[in-house]
Amino acid sequence: MKNILLFTSAFLLLSVGVVSYAQEPQSPPAQPQDQKSEGTPATLKGCLTKGSEAQMYSVADEASGQKVMFSGSAKLDNYVNQTVELTGAIVERGGEKAFQPRTIKTVAASCKSGQN
Repeated sequence: MKNILLFTSAFLLLSVGVVSYAQEPQSPPAQPQDQKSEGTPATLKGCLTKGSEAQMYSVADEASGQKVMFSGSAKLDNYVNQTVELTGAIVERGGEKAFQPRTIKTVAASCKSGQN
């Protein structure tokens, strides 16, 4: 059930988040009607793998043991099959929660066996 929720969240993020991921941060708007949520800060550390769809990725998070799917820039292809640390936020889009990556750094040049 959690995997279905994560996949659904990732799909929603793909359709909405790709555009917002590529944008640079802007100064806070003067209007109080801003609907963009910064989300809850989150850090994932684990093996980055490529998803079955374009610009879809997953991380087998070492802390929780869960596989978290998300969309991101094709630049993430440079980190596939490496142990990475992703920082970003858990955001809510249309009532669903999804991970939105902001930064990535390599922890190890490969993944531990059985991690991906």
